[in-house]
Amino acid sequence: MKKGLFIILTLVYTSTTVIAQEVRFGIVGGTAPVKKVELDIPFLLPSNSYYAYVEENPGSGLVNDWKVFSSVHLGAIINFSYRRFSLNAEPQFYIERSRYRFPYYYVDMERIIGAKAFRMPLYFTYKFFKKEKSSYLLFGLNIIKETNWDIQFPGDGYYLNGKPLHHEAENFGDDHFQNVLYDGKTYLNLNVGLGKQFKNINSSLRFQMPIGKVNDRLPVRTFKVEWTVSWLFLSTKDFTKKHPLYVD
Repeated sequence: MKKGLFIILTLVYTSTTVIAQEVRFGIVGGTAPVKKVELDIPFLLPSNSYYAYVEENPGSGLVNDWKVFSSVHLGAIINFSYRRFSLNAEPQFYIERSRYRFPYYYVDMERIIGAKAFRMPLYFTYKFFKKEKSSYLLFGLNIIKETNWDIQFPGDGYYLNGKPLHHEAENFGDDHFQNVLYDGKTYLNLNVGLGKQFKNINSSLRFQMPIGKVNDRLPVRTFKVEWTVSWLFLSTKDFTKKHPLYVD
């Protein structure tokens, strides 16, 4: 997959540099202010544990949570611009950590579920006005390859038989939500949003949700809004401007 992705990026770069008025390079980073996670099943019996997860109220689903600032991403950006249009590629590293609570008879089970990923947002932008610093519309895809971890976190203040409920005392095992909340396979996110350019800085809010086969593989439904800032500090125009020569 990495080889194929490299070939695609090489073809995109060589074809767009021919017609692009400007090619810019920079760094990008951001976070997800809001993420919604819904798992509309009444119960779950993990194959690797005797612990049973049951929805808190009938019809509420096993998971119905809003997560705030649960992830960060950092990477590079390549921007090909032509008039009001631009094509962008953003190879990124991504990390996420979320805490989930599940009620039970004698203790509320809490789990930490996270992800580390390599992401490749590929998207177009269209400026609403001819001004260089115009607001713009963003539309494209985010290719994601991630690995996950899913561990028990009993929390503070929970006791069983007068003893603190730590991992050593009562551990129900790891990876309970494999093939339910995650599966570690490559998937696509739809990527749409609005942005604004400030000199060499771009700031955008992007709505993202999984599309395609991942929705058939996993019962979870999720979406999020990401805030991303990019700094385009290097341009091909820096090397093509005509500079006067000093002649003595």
